[in-house]
Amino acid sequence: MILSETEIIRPDGRGGEERVAQTAGRYLKEGKVLAIPTDTVYGLAAAVDNEEAKEKIYKIKGRSFSKPLAILVADPDSVWSRRVRYQAAADALMKAFWPGGLTIILEEGESQKTIAFRQPALKITLEIIKAAGGAVCATSANRSGLEALSTAQRVLKIFNGQIDAVIDAGPAPLGQESTVVKIEQGRAKILRLGAVSREALEDILEVDI
Repeated sequence: MILSETEIIRPDGRGGEERVAQTAGRYLKEGKVLAIPTDTVYGLAAAVDNEEAKEKIYKIKGRSFSKPLAILVADPDSVWSRRVRYQAAADALMKAFWPGGLTIILEEGESQKTIAFRQPALKITLEIIKAAGGAVCATSANRSGLEALSTAQRVLKIFNGQIDAVIDAGPAPLGQESTVVKIEQGRAKILRLGAVSREALEDILEVDI
């Protein structure tokens, strides 16, 4: 569905971030798709339990349905409260780099299915996640395979009329995507290098490329 125009929401004035976060959380619960700021880049976000909204993200981004969306969480407890296999190596990385630019892929329960998690460092992002219930599904705000976008203006240029709203909190501080690692047998396998360097990871545990 093509919307007439994407709503732009800015956290202006005193207490503006809290008001915007509450609005964004409500929109997500209503099934809307938003572009939200994070510390790395802007992301396209939907409620974790709304399949229709998540499907919309895949379609407007041109993302393969074989690639799961990541889950942004408000805190590490929100990861371990889900049906994922606990791994001490992942816990160590969370303590070292969360909130921040590291995405960690974990196995779901006893299955072979995996889920990617990240706790962003930007305050307004965390407030949005909390307002949405403690977790949201997200992926970088860009056409699949193209450069991730770090400002609301660039997001609007591509997605205006295709998403319900963009939360404009200024440029993403880091301006690059997160590093993505998968935890396997106590080691971190790097799937994508980004905001967290290999050297920083190696200070915590053994790393594979």
